[in-house]
Amino acid sequence: MTNISGRFYRAADYFKDDLPIVVQHNIHSPADFDPPESLNRRQFWKILYIIDGTGLLKINHREYPFGPGFVCLNHPDDLTNLALDRPVELCNILFLQKTLRNFGKTMSIVLRTSMIC
Repeated sequence: MTNISGRFYRAADYFKDDLPIVVQHNIHSPADFDPPESLNRRQFWKILYIIDGTGLLKINHREYPFGPGFVCLNHPDDLTNLALDRPVELCNILFLQKTLRNFGKTMSIVLRTSMIC
């Protein structure tokens, strides 16, 4: 049985009031993730881009193999986890629903303040 009580990522832990988008560049090892059978949720949207490495992305009880160049969009209600055999380099772009409503204003702030992967 799948454990859906994995981590819950809160928006308040990632976002500042004036910038509803966060860009993260990370290198993760297999030990960085919860057991593959657990699934996590978040309070925000996420675009995942794989720079290097391979593994399985688990979304809502389905598995998707990934490699360099893989991109996916996760809805806040998606239950997700990664299963890795070796380290993976990735870029996460996290954003709130209000980012979509205020896209033009948000992008001008991002371009002035962020480093893109």
